[in-house]
Amino acid sequence: MLLFKKLTFALPWLVFFTIACSYLPSLYQDPYFIISTDFNFYLQLLTLVGLILLSSFFFVIFVTLASILKIILPACLLASLIPLLFLNPPSSFLLTGGAFLSFTAISLLLQKELDQYLTFKATSLLSPSIKQLATILLLVISVIFYLVAEKEVSQNGFKIPSSLIEMSLSLTQTSQSLEVSPTTAVNQPQIPPELLKQYGVDPAVLEELDKPQNKPQNTMATLVESQINNLIKPYQQFIPLVLALLLFVTLKWLASILSILLTPLLWFIFWILEKTGFTKYEKEMREVKKLII
Repeated sequence: MLLFKKLTFALPWLVFFTIACSYLPSLYQDPYFIISTDFNFYLQLLTLVGLILLSSFFFVIFVTLASILKIILPACLLASLIPLLFLNPPSSFLLTGGAFLSFTAISLLLQKELDQYLTFKATSLLSPSIKQLATILLLVISVIFYLVAEKEVSQNGFKIPSSLIEMSLSLTQTSQSLEVSPTTAVNQPQIPPELLKQYGVDPAVLEELDKPQNKPQNTMATLVESQINNLIKPYQQFIPLVLALLLFVTLKWLASILSILLTPLLWFIFWILEKTGFTKYEKEMREVKKLII
């Protein structure tokens, strides 16, 4: 029964970490998604950060309750093998090593904290470890992303996402149409349709002629893309680093927002554990040695 209690929170930790790893192949598939305008990619990042935080959350609780390295370290080794199921080498090996070192380091540091505390308060004692573990895992993910982006840029060169160019051109054309259309409407004389019909002219034809002709969107987008790529080409060796930094900053920012929920969630979990009799608190009387003159 005691062993079951110590291993209870290992299961949700492994489940959430497995789901988080399943999101990584699509993350590494396109290194340019971080500068794209696709909302689905940013929703995917938010989901990934949430899964990493939940995985870190349950891992820290697992370490707190297990409190024995003979149980914790094998579980860390098992969890670190999960990336091998979803990623190809060398990314899978890097994430496996990074995850094992991260879980092991945080468990050792947390064990030291648990051996020294005087009054157990989950929110203040465990929250820093959860945030540290999540940050380290996100950093490992960003480092692997840098290696993937570097390989992509070195093989195929840097190509700015076409969706970003198309959005910029559409915004420019929209602003221009808003500026031009009022003037056109004021200056253009209105001819009664009855008068046009008397001379055998279809009013619908004139309406089509009055409409502004669409610019060759594809040609314009291709030209702008070519110019931007030529400007960036001398500095393309720095592009992977910029993309990786942008990814890490975005992930860390999302994590800082979601971390607001850690304090109430920790309090609620340990309140439930206490009320259900899963855990209990005991007070100790310790001798104190003071210096007096």
